[in-house]
Amino acid sequence: MQDIEINALPEETERGLMKYYCDQDSVNAKVKRYDFSVKEVNGQLMGVANLILNAPLDDRELTTIKDEITGQASDGWGEGFEQREIKCNGKEVYVSFWGAKNWCLQTAEEMGIERQNHDMKFGGM
Repeated sequence: MQDIEINALPEETERGLMKYYCDQDSVNAKVKRYDFSVKEVNGQLMGVANLILNAPLDDRELTTIKDEITGQASDGWGEGFEQREIKCNGKEVYVSFWGAKNWCLQTAEEMGIERQNHDMKFGGM
């Protein structure tokens, strides 16, 4: 988690990775910010995208933000992150949020994880 926070750029302070979302649409208005993190789910460490919402997303908007998150995990933020070594138990490891053969992107509800207020969590990476 600490290595993810270190990876954040100063221009991402206000909106996280929404800084790079260019469309001036309802998704941009409803998603206040999102960032990547990790969470233990059912004994397994998973990458997650934490979203802070101004309002709930409809199905179309949910599909749009999932596509955006997938792009950042595979080619944007995630590509840069996986090239940085992380010290773990005296070894150097490289962590990818993308590319595992069982990679998927699901909402917290789809995974059976509770969320609070309008915040969303995506996981399964």
